[in-house]
Amino acid sequence: MKKLLLGLSFLLAIAVFAVSCSKDDNVNEVVLPSKANTFLSAKFKGANIVKLSKVNDNQTKKEFEVILDNGIKVEFDKDGNWVEIEAVKDDGTIPNEFVPAKILAYVTLNYPNLGVNSIEIEDDGYEIELTDGTDLDFDLEGTFIKIDK
Repeated sequence: MKKLLLGLSFLLAIAVFAVSCSKDDNVNEVVLPSKANTFLSAKFKGANIVKLSKVNDNQTKKEFEVILDNGIKVEFDKDGNWVEIEAVKDDGTIPNEFVPAKILAYVTLNYPNLGVNSIEIEDDGYEIELTDGTDLDFDLEGTFIKIDK
């Protein structure tokens, strides 16, 4: 009986330690650049940050990830410029104001029953994901290039 209690106590101690060590960065530990804070305050009034983490993805220049309580995820570069805005749910949509007018017109004309799930700014243009999972590539002027597989 002593061995059983000792074993259970040991497992409980390991579980508590593992949970405390696996904690994600929270809002109090990561500081967003002021430009990112200003953007969130202006564009997502009333939305609260649910999760804030540091990403450090050198390939995509993403530094910070913010998930809001309205179901939107915004990723920022180190200077606080947004690089991706995405609806957390696969069939969710982002506000149209983040999609350049020419791209929005193309999507509305060619995919009238779909919405924009995410937009990502890349060095050479935009990548748009529609609510059905279709990825579309556009140049920086908003001209359609291709369907990205």
